[in-house]
Amino acid sequence: MTERQPRSGRLGRAALWLAFPFVYALRPGFRTAREGMRILRDVPTISPREEVPTAAPTEEALPPHAEAIRRRTRQIARFYAALCILATVWWAKVLIIAGHRLLSPPSVEMLAVVIVLGGQFVIQSFANWQIRTGGQTGFSGFLAEGRNIWPR
Repeated sequence: MTERQPRSGRLGRAALWLAFPFVYALRPGFRTAREGMRILRDVPTISPREEVPTAAPTEEALPPHAEAIRRRTRQIARFYAALCILATVWWAKVLIIAGHRLLSPPSVEMLAVVIVLGGQFVIQSFANWQIRTGGQTGFSGFLAEGRNIWPR
C-alpha cells in the first residue's frame, strides 16, 4: 500500500502544475533581463577626461567593447521603437476599423503589447545613454532631458 501525500502537498503540486504554462512563458523575458543587467554591471565606468567639460565622453574615448554595446543597444532600441509604432497603428485599427471598445479584450491585449514594446524601447535607450555617459547618473538623470530618449 502506498502512502498518500498530505492535502497541502497535493494542492501545492496542483497549483504548480496549473501555473507552469504562465511561468514557463515568462522565462525568456527573465533570462533576457538577467543577462542585460549582467552586461550593464560588467561595463566599466567611463569617466570623462579632466580637460573636457562635457558630461558625456567623446566617441573616441569609448573602449572598443563599449562602442559595440552602444551600437547594439541603439539598434535594438530603434527596432523596439519601430515595433511599438506598428503595434500602436494596429491598436488604432482594432479600435477604429474593427469597432471594438476601448476596454474590450482585443483592445486591452494590443495596449499591453504597446506598453511592453515601449518599455523595452526606454530600457534599451537608457542602456545606450549609460554607455555614452559612463553611467554617472541614474534613471532620473536620463529622463531629465528629452533628447536622451532617442539612442545615439
